[in-house]
Amino acid sequence: MFAVNTYGRFSNPASGEFDILITANGNNFDLFSGDVGGIETGNVNGQIGTFLVDLATPHAVIPEFPADGPTDGSIVLMPVFASDLGLSPANPRFTYTVNAFDDTGAGESLAGTASFIAFSPSVSNAMFVPVAPDTRVDVPVAIDPVEFQLTPALGFMVVTEDNVSGASEANLLKLH
Repeated sequence: MFAVNTYGRFSNPASGEFDILITANGNNFDLFSGDVGGIETGNVNGQIGTFLVDLATPHAVIPEFPADGPTDGSIVLMPVFASDLGLSPANPRFTYTVNAFDDTGAGESLAGTASFIAFSPSVSNAMFVPVAPDTRVDVPVAIDPVEFQLTPALGFMVVTEDNVSGASEANLLKLH
């Protein structure tokens, strides 16, 4: 699961596009979000989905899953099967970067790439914990110091889709 936060409110996340450019085992992929109807039939329907393109065969678009992005929010969750990227416990490493485009075609790219190891990452992740309004929940985290030397993480991203759009939907907790 990839999470992208625009830090600015959008009316409908399907009106833009987010591209996660992934290199895994020497293969290059574009996991992108977009309007399901627009991509699959040419008729925009306002539903956001994720699609995967193996850049060696760019005309083969694999539908992955519905993406998750709240109306009037700033976050989009983009699921993908690890196996579709050729990832396995024997070959778990990949790098990625992000590009974003709005409905006018204007875009932004993040500088640099990040590394990640699926199945046994250097920092714990993907914990889904329900939190009632006006309460707190402790979530244990773990860091694998050996793996952290190979694939360091900047920190943790805590995604809370029902928070007010902007930074509060994706709190970044830095590691020091």
